[in-house]
Amino acid sequence: MNKVSLHLVPRDAEGDFDVRFAFDCTCPVVIRLLFFKPESGLKDVAQYKFDAGLGQLFSSDEDSILNLTSRPESDLTYDPNTNQYPIIINLQALPDTIPLDDTATSILSQTTYAIILKCSDGSYEMKAIEQQIMSGETSYVVQDIYGIDQNSKAPPDECVICMTEYRDTVALPCRHMCVCHQCAQVLRYQSNKCPICRGPVRSMIKIKIEKHSNSKSDSSEKQSDEDIIIPLKTKSKVMDDIVIPLETSQLSDSESLEQN
Repeated sequence: MNKVSLHLVPRDAEGDFDVRFAFDCTCPVVIRLLFFKPESGLKDVAQYKFDAGLGQLFSSDEDSILNLTSRPESDLTYDPNTNQYPIIINLQALPDTIPLDDTATSILSQTTYAIILKCSDGSYEMKAIEQQIMSGETSYVVQDIYGIDQNSKAPPDECVICMTEYRDTVALPCRHMCVCHQCAQVLRYQSNKCPICRGPVRSMIKIKIEKHSNSKSDSSEKQSDEDIIIPLKTKSKVMDDIVIPLETSQLSDSESLEQN
């Protein structure tokens, strides 16, 4: 799920909102939304099934209306005492053979935890503050890569060293994507400092970038500016973010360039 695409759309009734966001999936998924309740309540909410596809748009319906009427501001943020978030969005990948009500089998899922911000003009915005991935019995926290603009349709900026090739390699643990793969190969033998922050580099990982077209861009139907969400045209095969196991805070990858 593209967390920067999260937004609230007012409904006709005052205080009611729809939740909308863009997402990609390479297999069928089930989407669940939970408001102002502990995460254990996900199994009891409405489920929405989507087929595999890139650049898809989710918009909640009558079964998942977010009502903010008379909600105190304390409810709009994360409560560490109860470990409760205002909004939890869960995307679970399921083969076609698994029924929607089978919540015991978790193949791969992504959970986004969001808070609600009240603006000075009285409107509301939604902001994702954490994303986690569950693969089998292992949980991972998703960390942003600095140097990837998820709203940009342009290729990544040039490498800060050669100024010729595109950036495609991330320094860890600072998560700056600032060099190309060729310069990273040279850099690891000459320095252990990140070219951006000068922090120590433990390892480097190459992000494979591939382009895909927006299947909805050729649609003859016109949409309002409010309804248009354009997905990235440059997508990472591994992710747009670094995924770090919660229990180890380490990242391993077959293409990592380990420091000597």
